Amino acid sequence: MTGQAHTDAAADTVESDLRCGHCGTSTAMLRQGQRWCGTCHIWLVRDHTGTEWVSYAEREHRQHATETARRIADATGVVTRTLPRLQALVPPGWQVTVHQPSSAIPTIAVDPPPGTVDATAYLQPADGDRGWYVRIHNRARRIDFPLYTAGGAHAAYFATTAKALHAARTALAIEMVDAGHR
Repeated sequence: MTGQAHTDAAADTVESDLRCGHCGTSTAMLRQGQRWCGTCHIWLVRDHTGTEWVSYAEREHRQHATETARRIADATGVVTRTLPRLQALVPPGWQVTVHQPSSAIPTIAVDPPPGTVDATAYLQPADGDRGWYVRIHNRARRIDFPLYTAGGAHAAYFATTAKALHAARTALAIEMVDAGHR
């Protein structure tokens, strides 16, 4: 706004009537050339599906929620398909299971044999052009950390699940040795 007074009196009527997706009020107003809900005092835009008139913030929220749901669904499929292969690669006593916190990307949990160390490795599916991401959660020491690339402070990504599993098992073996020396 460049020095112009902004009042409701400046609102114009639009020929096509529409409903605000937030309050349901029928409105046909323009304000500064944009569709406007006089009840909610928000500018209205079509939501990401084109079916409702909502605020800019609501449209962004809905787009984000849709993208998150898509990523969760994609990752769930990948984890479900990958799990049997990984279960065949771990030695006796080790467990590989699906771990999916509420409304979050599912991961593959890798647990060492009971009684060795209270730690779990989580393998998160690739997202985009990155590979599998691995983090270690040592509950006994109350630490959670990703695996890093050599010589840098960048999280490591692994091209295949077999490589990610190998890195996770190696990190858990180090945690088991460390637990035995305390």
